[in-house]
Amino acid sequence: MLMGGLLGSSYSKSLVRREEVLSSERGPLTVTVAIAVKNAVSSINRTLDSVLEQSYVHKTVLVVDGASSDGTLELIRRYSSSILETVTEPDAGVYDGMNKAVRLAHGDYTLFMNAGDEFNSRVSLEEAACAIASTMPDIAIGRYLYLDAGFTALVEPLTMEDRISLLKRRRVRAALSRPICHQATLTRTAFLRSMGGYDTNFRLLADQEFLFRSHDTGATFQYLDVVICRYRFGGLSSDAITSSAEFLELLSNRGYDSRLLRRTLSGGFHAKVKTAARSIIQSVPFLGRLLALRRVSSLRNTRKR
Repeated sequence: MLMGGLLGSSYSKSLVRREEVLSSERGPLTVTVAIAVKNAVSSINRTLDSVLEQSYVHKTVLVVDGASSDGTLELIRRYSSSILETVTEPDAGVYDGMNKAVRLAHGDYTLFMNAGDEFNSRVSLEEAACAIASTMPDIAIGRYLYLDAGFTALVEPLTMEDRISLLKRRRVRAALSRPICHQATLTRTAFLRSMGGYDTNFRLLADQEFLFRSHDTGATFQYLDVVICRYRFGGLSSDAITSSAEFLELLSNRGYDSRLLRRTLSGGFHAKVKTAARSIIQSVPFLGRLLALRRVSSLRNTRKR
């Protein structure tokens, strides 16, 4: 089920063929897939397997480990022959680890994954590279599958232009729906460095702050008709209280109505995504009945335990 169409789609299919990516005058477009991880022994292998099976050959893999103590690093070392570089040292959070990756990345573009994330298919990275080979935007944003406890939605993120337009019209709830996912975003590495990377004062939403800051500076955005990744709910930004506070700070600093923002954000940013996705499913009678039946079944199972 597609979460899209609010202001009309700015997503377009690439007409660039794979051969053009590999034979352009500037050489092949290269991508660094950077994985920031700490203590994720139960999920890091899923991410590494997904990254390494990508068909796109002009990629390098960089792992930044925040001094894991649960066996994560030992598991990562099993993949050492396929990983360009692994760095392990204490960090100040996931965005500090991502900033380290920015400094170390070799690719024209950098795409960030976290433990448990996966590409949607083995050709996702190749399709994205083909889509930007001739345009080379500062930031390229794709679609993604949003997964939460058996619930799946295909998300077409709002463009930054539409998001800001909605905020200016005081439609805050709509503006914060369908967020851009950094796991489905390729950012030009030189641009990332020129912007100073991510602002680690934002512990949970530095990726969103980066997007707003980039838009403020006139960065070029391209929106891809490619489903790049599968994103699982439950990461850092699912902390509703802190993420809401950070969005309040981010948007208030840009002159938006702080009282309206405070009222709207009281339920948490990612909770809005989940609610929006479910409302779309429930608007289709057949799917709505299936969702209701699943809830009844889940309740019965809980009572049995």
